[in-house]
Order: sequence, then structure tokens, then C-alpha cells
Amino acid sequence: MQLFHFQQQIKILSAIKSKFFFLVLLFVSLTLAGISLGHEAKEKQAVTAAETNYQKCLAAHKKGKDKEALPYCRKAVELEPDNPEYLTTIAVILANIGQVPKGAEYMQKALAINLRVLGSEHPRVARDHIWVGKGFMMLGKYNMAREHFKLALASDLKNFGEEDLRVARDRTFLGNLFQATGMYKKAIGFYELSLATYLKMCGKENPHVATGWSSLGLAWSSLGKHEKAINYLEKALASDLKSYGKEHYKVASDWGNLGTVLFESGDYDKAKKYLQLALESNIKIYGKDDDIVALNRNNLGAVLVELGKYQEAFYHLKLALQSNIKNYDRDHPKVASVWFNLGNLYHKKGENKKALEYYQLSLKSNLKTYGKKSLSVARDKINIADTLMWLGEFEQVMPYLQEALDVYMNTLGPNHPETISCKKG
Repeated sequence: MQLFHFQQQIKILSAIKSKFFFLVLLFVSLTLAGISLGHEAKEKQAVTAAETNYQKCLAAHKKGKDKEALPYCRKAVELEPDNPEYLTTIAVILANIGQVPKGAEYMQKALAINLRVLGSEHPRVARDHIWVGKGFMMLGKYNMAREHFKLALASDLKNFGEEDLRVARDRTFLGNLFQATGMYKKAIGFYELSLATYLKMCGKENPHVATGWSSLGLAWSSLGKHEKAINYLEKALASDLKSYGKEHYKVASDWGNLGTVLFESGDYDKAKKYLQLALESNIKIYGKDDDIVALNRNNLGAVLVELGKYQEAFYHLKLALQSNIKNYDRDHPKVASVWFNLGNLYHKKGENKKALEYYQLSLKSNLKTYGKKSLSVARDKINIADTLMWLGEFEQVMPYLQEALDVYMNTLGPNHPETISCKKG
């Protein structure tokens, strides 16, 4: 009996042990399932939160309110750090508010992810090449920008053919690159191809068409064809006013462009009017510390110098310089542009030693950015030569003038007003 009882106890213990083991397994399985479900729920929640923040970011970005959009985009990227769409958007926003180097980092990460996942011929990769190129262009690294733009155009032509909006976009960016580097006839060629596509596919009321008119206006102005330029820019302004109303960043941009071209044509009073409209609008849209506001102040300062309003000009140029140095490297073209205008200010006031200092700062920066064959460098050399004449340093004048004339002849041709002026010395 004892044996029986002992064996029974063993059986009972075995049964209890088996049941306990089963319960343990069941508990572990349910716990792991709970952990898995909890992890999936958290992932889903994170994705939902990321997308919610991203949509808020896009809503603000589409209104031109990038500083308002940035915190939402940062949160989306924080929750989904390998989402190329989020990375692309934050790159664009950072570039728009002047944080170009940081924006370029995000954009290159997005490009690397899409290249790895989608392959080099995917349309999204072409789009990423455009944004990376734009980042390099804003940093003044034009050769690198051109390579990315060319890759985008080649890919989109292969995938979609000539009559496609993406191809028109790529050509616009290549036009912008040639415009920035002083190759104006090449820029016009790309702009005209792009505009023809937009007109055919979208109609003349489309905002892309207004952008095309604006781009052509600026390019023709650079070639000294101011009347033709103003005609294009007025068409762009009328179209954007109809599409957006007065309180929109594109309209402010149109006012700024018209003001710049009117300045170049010598109509300083009218230029001042449009540049003030642009400045007031952009302060309202972006805030007083934005780099676009600095650009408006720089251009307005240049006009005020020509109108002899030196104190008011200095006020705007000083603020523009402070903003650009804060937002960019000291060798950035936007900083050089303010130095150039400050040189003009002191030259007009007869303070030529101080003017020479600013012109030399501008020249040093532009040589680093563009190289010797740039129009920006040629203009610096013209002003340095003129200032040296006023200072009586005649032996230094001719080398600067000759180097500038060579650039004007090769870039603008013999009949351009700037070339003719340079020949006269």
C-alpha cells in the first residue's frame, strides 16, 4: 500500500508538474504575444504620430510658414528617422530658413536611402538629385549641383520622355544653375524649353508658367535686355496676384524681382517702391531674421545708395550682413553681395579706403565660390580698379580692368552694356 501510495504520489506529482509546465508555457506564450502585440501597437502609434506631425508640417510649409512647420517635421523625423519623405521635407524647410548645411545632410541621407531601396533610375531618386543639387547650389558648390541636376534630367527623360512636368522641372533647375554662374544664354535655353512644356500641359494660368516668366525675365535682365525682362516679370506678378492674392511669398518674390530689374535699368525710385513692398511682405510672412528678408534689405540698401540716402542704406545693409553671417558661412555669395554693396556705399561717400576693404572682401569670397571667370568676380575687379584710381594707385588699375574685360567679352559678348562700359574704363 505504501508503495502504491508512493507510486500514486509520483503520478500525482508528475501530473501536477506537467500541468504546471503547461501553464508556464501558456503564460510565457501569452506574455511574449503581449510583448509582441504591445511592440506592434507602439510601432503603429509611433507611425501614426509621425504622420500626424508630418501632415501638420506640410500644412504650414504650403503656406510658406517654414519656421512654424519645422518643429512638426523634426518630431516626424525623430519618430521615423529613415523615412525619406520626412528627410526630404525637413531638408527643404531647413534650406528655406537659411540652415542650408544641415538641410543638405538630411537630403543626402534621403538620397542614399532611396538609391539603396529603389535603385538609381527611380523617379524619387531623380527628385532627390534635384533637392541635393539645390542644396549644393545654395552652398555655392555649383559643380556638384550641376552633376545632380544632370542625373535627374537624364533619368526623367529616360522614364517619361520630353513632354513631362518632371523634365520641365529639371530644366528649370539647370537654368537656375546657369543663371547663378553667369551663363545667361544657356539659362534662357533651358527656361524656354521648360516654359514651353508647362504652357502646353498646364495652360498659362498655372503657377509654374508664372515661375517660368519670372526666370526668363531675370535672365534677360542679366543680358541687359531690361524692357523684355520687365515685360516677363509683370506677367508673372499679374498671374501670381490672381492665383494667390497680395499676402503670399510668391507675390513678394515677384515684387523683389521687379525691384531688382528696375534697379539694374536705372529706375531707382520705382525699384525702391517694389523692394519696400517685398520687404514688408516678407517680414510679415517669415519674420525679420529670415534670410529672404536679408536679401530684400541688401537689395533695398543698394537702391538707397544710388538715391544718396546713405544712412538709411547703411541701416538695411548692416542688418542684412548680420543676418547672412548668422545664417551662412562668411564666404557665402549672399555675404559677398552685402560686402559689395557696402563698398559702393563708402565709395559714394568718398571714403575710398574703406570701400576698397569691402570690395576686396567680396572679391576674395567670390573667387573662392565661382573662380576667376565669374561675372561676380569681374564686377568686384571693376569696382576695385575704380577705387584704386580715386586713391591714386594708377599702376594697379589696368590688370584689374583687363581681367574683368576678358570675362565680360567671353560671358556677355562685346555689345553688352557692361562690356562697353568696361572698355571705356
